[in-house]
Amino acid sequence: MGATFDERRLAQAAATGDQLAWDALVDRFGELVWSTARAWGLNPEQGADAVQVTWLRLAEQLERLQEDDDRLGVWLAATARRESLRLLGPGRETPQRPDVSSGPP
Repeated sequence: MGATFDERRLAQAAATGDQLAWDALVDRFGELVWSTARAWGLNPEQGADAVQVTWLRLAEQLERLQEDDDRLGVWLAATARRESLRLLGPGRETPQRPDVSSGPP
């Protein structure tokens, strides 16, 4: 499913420095970014670092990503995953997928 028109407008506005648009993107995708970092078993400090760097990467790439803004959530999740793995260290370069189930199979 692609981005809504609202998400596209928010991404475009955030890329021009609109703080309200940036805040709206964080509100919309913040839980996705946090849950992705938590799924890799980071401690709270590492999780906060992974989330912060993910948002920094978005700020650095947002102008370029406007072309693919319908995949913004996917990009954020992939970036949070990469940052989480980076913080976990070299032994986790090719990890098993995290257990994100809510209960027994």
